[in-house]
Amino acid sequence: MDYEGYRDYHAVNLDAQTSTASPVQLMVLLMDGLLEEMARARAHIEQRRYEAKGRCVSKCIDILNGLSSSLDLDAQAVRWQKTSRACTSTVPAV
Repeated sequence: MDYEGYRDYHAVNLDAQTSTASPVQLMVLLMDGLLEEMARARAHIEQRRYEAKGRCVSKCIDILNGLSSSLDLDAQAVRWQKTSRACTSTVPAV
């Protein structure tokens, strides 16, 4: 299977989505990417591919940092606390 072609298509599709997305849609895209990457990490753990798991976990951390840096904590402190609690309670331990 040609994974390079798929990655190129996915990158172009993601660029198109992000160029026209609202802030909320960008957050949804980031959350979708986080969930996909977490699923990959879990699969790597089950298959004992720990180096690949490490790369996935690093990507998850990058996405989480992007999500947290995009929030205005002063203006939305209550929402952030609720979202943070919701995210930490639903994210499985990797």
